[in-house]
Amino acid sequence: MKKVLLAAASILFLLTSCKLDNYDGPNAKVHGKILDEKTGELVGTDIQNGSQLMVYEQGYAAAETHSNGQTWVIKNTGEYRNDLVFAARYEVIFQNGNFYGFTDFMDVKKGDNEIDWKVTPYLRVKDCSITKSGNIVTAKFKLEGGKGNEGVKEVRLFAFSDIWVGNYVKFAIEGGTDKITYGVKDDDGNIPNPVVTVDPSKEYTLTIDTSKNKSFFKYSGKNYYFRVGAQAQVSGAGTIRHNYSELVTIQF
Repeated sequence: MKKVLLAAASILFLLTSCKLDNYDGPNAKVHGKILDEKTGELVGTDIQNGSQLMVYEQGYAAAETHSNGQTWVIKNTGEYRNDLVFAARYEVIFQNGNFYGFTDFMDVKKGDNEIDWKVTPYLRVKDCSITKSGNIVTAKFKLEGGKGNEGVKEVRLFAFSDIWVGNYVKFAIEGGTDKITYGVKDDDGNIPNPVVTVDPSKEYTLTIDTSKNKSFFKYSGKNYYFRVGAQAQVSGAGTIRHNYSELVTIQF
């Protein structure tokens, strides 16, 4: 008898454990753009370790204490998308990005939702041109601060073999003048380039000598991708990501 009861209990458990739950799945999609509130342009970032949205669905205790939430990645173009969302009200926190952080709310309805966000970038890369002449790739550009009192920590010409080029996806360039770093001590303990407030009238010039980097630029007829990145220094802002120019494609 005990064996019969045990077998019956086992069958009941299997039937119960295999039963589908009755919870509805995600019923909404959210997508949009991160836009410069002054220029209306997309604020590009890094696809890896770039700007993000921290999202907390409202109506739960965990949301109020920020002990549970979702991290949505912003694409390197400055756009974002999540196609598996529940219709609800969400708190959205922007922090540790390449624009001044803030907190806001969004109401997501069933179906498709397009929600753009206007932000103030730490830096704007202005009047940027990236061209190739012979073996030399040259970038010329200016910088503008988002609020006018930002410092410059680094400016750099990034290069890579696909469109994800940026601070974390790049060639390790040798030679040339592809980077200027501020506020960093040299081998003698000196700081050759102290951090300075952004001067919007200053034109920067950065170069890459492709002949000294043949292991990277070795394919004729191939497209290579370039972006200028600038990292700000702002007191009390937390982690600051690079701001970027538009992506430039050059065929070798």
